[in-house]
Amino acid sequence: LFRSKLASKVNFVWNFCREQQLWAKSRGRKLLYTSDFEFLTAGSSKELGLNSAVIQAVVKQFVKSSSQHKKTANWRSYKKNLGWIPLKNSAISISDDTFKFNGIKFKFWKSREIQGKIQSASISQGSQNKWFINIVTDHTADVYSGDGVVGIDLGCKDLLTLSNGNKYANHKYYRKYQSKLALAQKSKKKKLVRKFHKKIANSRKDYLHKISTQIANGNKIIILGDINSSNLAKNHKIAKSIYDCGWFLLKTLLGYKAIERGSVFELINESGTTRLCNICKVVDANSPKGFSGLKIREWKCSGCGTTHDRDVNASLNILSLGLERLANKRKSKICA
Repeated sequence: LFRSKLASKVNFVWNFCREQQLWAKSRGRKLLYTSDFEFLTAGSSKELGLNSAVIQAVVKQFVKSSSQHKKTANWRSYKKNLGWIPLKNSAISISDDTFKFNGIKFKFWKSREIQGKIQSASISQGSQNKWFINIVTDHTADVYSGDGVVGIDLGCKDLLTLSNGNKYANHKYYRKYQSKLALAQKSKKKKLVRKFHKKIANSRKDYLHKISTQIANGNKIIILGDINSSNLAKNHKIAKSIYDCGWFLLKTLLGYKAIERGSVFELINESGTTRLCNICKVVDANSPKGFSGLKIREWKCSGCGTTHDRDVNASLNILSLGLERLANKRKSKICA
């Protein structure tokens, strides 16, 4: 209850900033600065019962959000937005499993040891009304990648197919809970619906974290076939399967983990890579094409006679195109 009250006060400060921004905009000013809002909110901490450091953090985030989206940030409300309380490192202290903020102590379960100096933190509310403390530190992990070079083809039957022949299964988490979710929705059990959605999202995220870490740890160069899931999802027959894969999250995870390890991460347009023979480099008429061709998992090249696994063939072509692009980039840098 106390955390909810604090979150409501944070929303009040946020909405005050939006109100002032709209007022200034109506008089010809495009965007107020952080210093402007700090001047307008000065001395309000005692009246609001909110730490001044929290008010400053809210103001800073409001300006940042408005600048990023190039428009005034939206209103925050208790019904539409989950609770959020930003904190500055000067306003918090942590000892073992106790978190002290604004003179009040909270007990929390520590999922991992806190390493490095705390830079900032926030308290956030989950969809199931659970509260979390998120801590940002200056700690840098020592992580290294292997020496492998790999091309990756994204798919629905198999989530990932690597150019070395390894495949990662698609566990289809949404399909797994679909019948239970539908029953909960029909019964109008909102809490149960949120529980199933959270379970699906957490299971998918956990799996994608594990496989992306494994790939990033083993390879120095990672070439990924880029698929626009929004365009594919326009076909209503496969839309659920497309969104169930979590391709966008997977691309994000692979990208930052590769960069973190000092590896090369490259996205390649995968269009035509399934139909192109990786041996003779000819687009074969026998190769699977379009939506109807998704059922064809193997095909034989009429030019060189090689029998291809469609996904392995595509990943090899993605690897070849990626290495060619990287080589061209290196040449252009040398010429420049």
